[in-house]
Amino acid sequence: MPIDIYSIRYSPPCRAVLMTAKHLNIDLNVITVNLSEGQNLKEDYLKINPMHQIPAINDNGFILWESRAIMQYLCNQTSPDSQLYPKEPKQRAVVDRWLNYDLSLFGVMKENVAIPKFMGSEPTEQAVKTISDTLKLLDQLIGSNKYLAGNKLTIADLSVLATTYTLVIFGKDLTPYPNLNTWITKLSEELPYFDEFNTFSKEDVDEFVNKMRAFVHKKMGKNGEVPPARAVLMLTKELKLDIKEQLTDLAAGQHYEPDFLNLNPCHTVPTMNDNGFILWESRAIMQYLCDKYAPDSQLYPKDLKQRALVDRWLYTDATGFLFIRDITVTNN
Repeated sequence: MPIDIYSIRYSPPCRAVLMTAKHLNIDLNVITVNLSEGQNLKEDYLKINPMHQIPAINDNGFILWESRAIMQYLCNQTSPDSQLYPKEPKQRAVVDRWLNYDLSLFGVMKENVAIPKFMGSEPTEQAVKTISDTLKLLDQLIGSNKYLAGNKLTIADLSVLATTYTLVIFGKDLTPYPNLNTWITKLSEELPYFDEFNTFSKEDVDEFVNKMRAFVHKKMGKNGEVPPARAVLMLTKELKLDIKEQLTDLAAGQHYEPDFLNLNPCHTVPTMNDNGFILWESRAIMQYLCDKYAPDSQLYPKDLKQRALVDRWLYTDATGFLFIRDITVTNN
């Protein structure tokens, strides 16, 4: 019986799993999850993966998500003696190290390449520098090695390949990174299934990006619709503060324009200008407004223990908002 995999063509983690399965001759039943229509948030899919991410697999009732865990499982379950995921503890540890490194690498690519592209914005100077620095380090780590974890192909190569080749798919030139470029070129020529999972027409890529861009724009709207901005606006109402609200059209990328970046290089909303005092981060703004304009208000109590409890909730809210933002904007 084939293993069900919930996937999408362009996703680096999905492509890594698909290449692994192809290499091991594993029969898969590929079920496409349309992220631009929010299918990963539907009840049926949430039963498979409550984290509503892709890929996920169903191996005769055994459900697993997280691409690198899936790759390890496929090797252990179907080909325990394969050098794709070696048994020897030290060799396996090196592969695992690369898999963990690739997880952070994927995060950098998503934050600095995919999100700006899906938002229709040019990457900031800081994003360009972050990508460049990351690729320089990766180039150094690869060096003259034939493969990432030794002299034989492993799932580390397939995972990092899927992540980094996405830059090529999006049109980035990797020749300034000779070791990385040589390694990718070698794998592209060596793997018989490379083109099947990594070659896309410009028209297909543009169509996918446009669909994701439309979905993200629909989700984002203007700054007044963003939860942190709404929290600050409600506080100003409660404190009866006179404010001048300037709407920032996130869908149009206004928060990436030079005028806004001069105020807030982190390009987030809300941002406040109180007679020349610039402040961003909604919870810091709320604390400041209470301290300056309503120091005796119980909205932000003076008593240190009471204030500490309020601060704890503010930090809890920050953590929760970042999680929700990630799953509703970048994964849908």
